[in-house]
Amino acid sequence: MFIASNIWQGLGWGAIVYLAALSTVDPQLHEAATLDGANRWQRIKYVSWPAIIPTTTIMLILESGKIISSDFTKVLLLYNESTYETADIIGTYVYREGILGGKFEYTTAIGLLTSIISFVLLITANFFSKKISENSLW
Repeated sequence: MFIASNIWQGLGWGAIVYLAALSTVDPQLHEAATLDGANRWQRIKYVSWPAIIPTTTIMLILESGKIISSDFTKVLLLYNESTYETADIIGTYVYREGILGGKFEYTTAIGLLTSIISFVLLITANFFSKKISENSLW
């Protein structure tokens, strides 16, 4: 249920971003490819895909920073004490220990560490993207 709801939640935003990227493709490029004898798949491969590669790269970089975190609210609403061992994530653990348990210093340190790890992942993904495809955030 969690995976299906994540996919459903991301479809709308992803569709908006990628349709906006596809709208920047010049229609004359598709017409020229059609006149040259390209079928639909060849037009996707040689016209549409190269046009959205920068957008795809930026989206991948931005999503790499979210690898260590998850949707806290959705997990909190879907689990209970019997599923702590299998369904617990960092966010719900920090909530349970910090807010409910009163260990504010400990959970602040956990939150800071996860933020640092996410930042390092973001910087690393940006570095490799810049080296491989010359597309990056900065």
